[in-house]
Amino acid sequence: MVSITELGLKSENEMTCLFVPDLMSYGLGEEVIVEIGGLYDKPERTEEVRQNLAESVGKSVKDLYPKARVECFISTFNPKQGFWASN
Repeated sequence: MVSITELGLKSENEMTCLFVPDLMSYGLGEEVIVEIGGLYDKPERTEEVRQNLAESVGKSVKDLYPKARVECFISTFNPKQGFWASN
């Protein structure tokens, strides 16, 4: 993250990245937001299919953290928006 100069970060100490278990241990786990990205937009990935995926993942996370409010977002991917991959 620090190497992306446009973000304006001078060191790793200027950011915090917490994952779900970390959030729970910090006591910040009242809300869990899951974002699923990187899905290429394809005809078979209909709105209904994406909705079923969001619901399935959301319910799975809710089962793990029953006291938390859980939201799950699906975003499709178009490589023209910016993409890089190594070999």
